Amino acid sequence: MKKGIKIARITVIFGLIIGGAFIGYRSFINHTTPSCFFVTADQILSKEGLSAIATFIKEETDYKKSSLAIIAYKLKAAFSHINHIAISHISKKLVINVQPHKPRFVINADKVLLESGKVKPRSLFNNDILLTIPLLTISESACHIDNLSADCFNALNTISPVLLEQYNLCWENEREVWLTDKKKPHFTILTDSHSITHQQKLDVCGILKKTIESRKDFSRRKSTVWVADIRFDNQVIIFSRGGKGHGYNTLT
Repeated sequence: MKKGIKIARITVIFGLIIGGAFIGYRSFINHTTPSCFFVTADQILSKEGLSAIATFIKEETDYKKSSLAIIAYKLKAAFSHINHIAISHISKKLVINVQPHKPRFVINADKVLLESGKVKPRSLFNNDILLTIPLLTISESACHIDNLSADCFNALNTISPVLLEQYNLCWENEREVWLTDKKKPHFTILTDSHSITHQQKLDVCGILKKTIESRKDFSRRKSTVWVADIRFDNQVIIFSRGGKGHGYNTLT
């Protein structure tokens, strides 16, 4: 009889332990399972860019059950313009901070070239930020769905930022790149993917432009476009549209 009572007591105690553990586990789960999330970022992303990320989290990640690592992995896989993700679990909220790759150039007014080399829609980024970086015109043959052709991308990586402060760039192909002076649009440099980094030839173009200005050709012939072709070895050929060309040696 005593043995039966002892066994009953043990069974009751064991049941209480299991029940308490289960209640504690449910309480822990209810306390730690996020009920909502917030997406934060710096000023680089636009409202549309943030909204696209928030919609993806809500519809594709199962954020209430997934681990933080899984959520971060899915986000980076879906949004290649994201560089870094930090997720904090505060009370019952997920705070998801995203850091995008920085924009380098605006492409054809509707795309952005990022530091990572990816090309993304302009609408994803803050327009106030984009107004502070150069606008480039790139032909469709060199601008693919999410990147640029190798020749174009490599050239943009090597040219001087000062050059793009002075000239508007129009890339037709690796053999034909136009640089139009921002202040004197009647003066244009015709170059290619190799000569665009030839500083000596670019310096000669600056001298030639000043020479033309000193002759008042800009003011006398406003419709004339002067072109300095630097694609030749050791020389610059300058000509006006419809006029004869003149060669200038660039050897020192």
